[in-house]
Amino acid sequence: MKSLLTLALTAVIALTLAGCKTILPNPTSSDSTLVLAPYAADNATKSKGAWGYAYILNNDEDLLVKINARKANDTFAVTKDLPAGEYVITGVKSYPVSGGRTKAVGTGSSYQLDKDQQIPFDTKAGEITILPIIIVLTRETAPDGQRSYQSHSFDILSVEELAALKAEVQTLEGFGSWKVKEGHKVYANLAI
Repeated sequence: MKSLLTLALTAVIALTLAGCKTILPNPTSSDSTLVLAPYAADNATKSKGAWGYAYILNNDEDLLVKINARKANDTFAVTKDLPAGEYVITGVKSYPVSGGRTKAVGTGSSYQLDKDQQIPFDTKAGEITILPIIIVLTRETAPDGQRSYQSHSFDILSVEELAALKAEVQTLEGFGSWKVKEGHKVYANLAI
């Protein structure tokens, strides 16, 4: 009986996870762009993470690609209708995310990346741009059990990792309305 219950529970979890893929929005006009920011987060961050992060573009703290693991599904955070053009990820900003029983303490902060760490990319009308960087989010509880901390780290994606993400994007709901940007620069020498 216990193994039957375990089998049923496993099937429910598998069906739930299969339904959690990123859904791509339809273009709102012929000038629409779509930026996908890859991220990875542990389950605690996805369910109780109190901080969101954003890439600061072109040194403008109001021009952001936001990553909120509590709202984002699957592998990507989606930013739509960033005006077509050339951008550089020049910094990282944290911002509090509160909801339910989760409350962030603080106002967030931002920091600039060194010149050799900045990542250029461009967007074009009707195309999906996958950022060649991934943010990894983890949540840990303090020894007193009263507070938790969320940490983040960054990794530059290899050509193979970008190819795997591109293949994944082509399986997402809503992909048929978009083209995937061809060709990404490789930033293997960056140390973030």
